[in-house]
Amino acid sequence: MHYKTICSRADFWQIAAIVAISKTGGPEIPFRWGRTDATSSTISKPDRLPVSSSDFAKVRSFLGPGRLGFTDKEIVAFLGSHTLGSAHLEISGHRFHWDSTPHVFDNGYFQSLVRDDWVLVDLGNETYQWEATRVGPKGVDKVLMLISDLCLKSNDPFHTLNTLAPTNQYVHFYAQNEAIWKKDFANVWVKMSEAGQGSILRNVLPDPVSIPFIIGVCVMIGAVVVLICAIIFVTIRNGKNPTETV
Repeated sequence: MHYKTICSRADFWQIAAIVAISKTGGPEIPFRWGRTDATSSTISKPDRLPVSSSDFAKVRSFLGPGRLGFTDKEIVAFLGSHTLGSAHLEISGHRFHWDSTPHVFDNGYFQSLVRDDWVLVDLGNETYQWEATRVGPKGVDKVLMLISDLCLKSNDPFHTLNTLAPTNQYVHFYAQNEAIWKKDFANVWVKMSEAGQGSILRNVLPDPVSIPFIIGVCVMIGAVVVLICAIIFVTIRNGKNPTETV
């Protein structure tokens, strides 16, 4: 059965995302369905998310009040999703992964921001990123942070990390409290994925109050079906036409 007969494309990607987060060690995120797919978009692709060179003011303009409505703490929690995956030069112009466990949903992103010694690297074509080198059991490992990541830690993410940003307190907090970060991330994910759609979304399962009623109806229908079958069986056994009996 094609998924479009069950849910919209938007619902499909939402389900895929929360399953991927869960299967990689992330929190269980509640899902509600009923999103409608847009037939066109007036927003060009570069305007959907902050670019890699965004400072915190720019990041806040996308995720904060007036758009998604995230608080500064929620923005920090949300960007922790960079703990998954890697950047590829041929796609984004950047390289490496954000922490040493790119396939595990943990708070390694925040620990990297706090712990590692970052060096600003010029990748060419006016593209920059911060890089750190680690030496572990598997040898030398390179990790990255975008300017839009380091703005959570520094007031001057283009040049130096010496002046700490107000959001640095949340970075340190989540680096030390993984369980709390996962809970906060789940809440902000729901806030993002249901923005402007809450009134049309429904739970996958019926409301618990209605379940006994549904079970009762099913039992009644089953009893009627059994009764009809019994009548037909008796009339056939007696050599009568079932339609005449009914």
